[in-house]
Amino acid sequence: MKELVSPFHDGELAIQERLGVQEKVQKYATRMVRPYMPDQHRDFFSGLLYFFLGTVDAEGMPWAHMIWGQPGFIRSPDPEHLVIPRACLPAEALVLAVEVGGLGLMLENRRRNRINGRVAEVDADDVTLRVTQSFGNCPQYIQARVPDALVARQESPLQSALSATHRRVIERADTFFIASASAHLGQDARHGVDVSHRGGAPGFVKFLNEGTLLFPDFSGNRHFKTLGNIHDTGRAGLLFIDFESGDLLQVGGAAAIAWPEDSIHDYPGAERFVQVSIERVKVRPAALPFSWQFLGAWPRLPQGPGWTKNRP
Repeated sequence: MKELVSPFHDGELAIQERLGVQEKVQKYATRMVRPYMPDQHRDFFSGLLYFFLGTVDAEGMPWAHMIWGQPGFIRSPDPEHLVIPRACLPAEALVLAVEVGGLGLMLENRRRNRINGRVAEVDADDVTLRVTQSFGNCPQYIQARVPDALVARQESPLQSALSATHRRVIERADTFFIASASAHLGQDARHGVDVSHRGGAPGFVKFLNEGTLLFPDFSGNRHFKTLGNIHDTGRAGLLFIDFESGDLLQVGGAAAIAWPEDSIHDYPGAERFVQVSIERVKVRPAALPFSWQFLGAWPRLPQGPGWTKNRP
């Protein structure tokens, strides 16, 4: 029998092994993580109004970005490529052979699909991504929202610090996005940049102090792409959206996994925690040109008292 090649790098496998799920995940992951996009995913990406991108800058810091355009602004000429307008992308994604992660998400129906890949071509108008891994995600923990109108906002200059208002946005957030990267980018298809959604009840992200965030990690698909990358590099980038003002809050810094037996904190449904010590901040005031209608929370969000301490 032909041996199945794992789509996971050593960091991801280490987390799976620690939690006793590696053998089980291996049985289905080779079918779920493909080196191409099925037609259903290609059609999905081509119909999106917004898209999330993970990149790593010249200093090795992961960043999570939100980009947008008219439906059809993302194109898929074949199962291995996505084409995105150059003007939509951050500078660190405009270099050939750099690794990127992509998340297509429709918040209104909780549908999402992901790709990891690299920049294959850059011309005057477009950037072409070569997909190296493609996989779907379940709708868990997604709060349903729909962008119901375009808004003429007056975008302000980029800021490099969080205000008290922005801290409150993070503290009451029910949604954020996290970018991470493996330690050996470009080595093969297993090693790349990833961007993922995280959701919970408002308040599920906690400030431990002025510069350190803590959030729970709930049950998921057991691939552990984010945790495996954090295990590898100890860094992550988070994106928070203020759905009222249109502000985009990006923070990046040192990241660590806190296992329940090592943490004094507890949260309903948490299987472990991730701590991020903020080192860099990018705030884009009034950047997002949509107003949003909240449709409802994920109906099976973990319920309970919120953050507690299990020991002094």
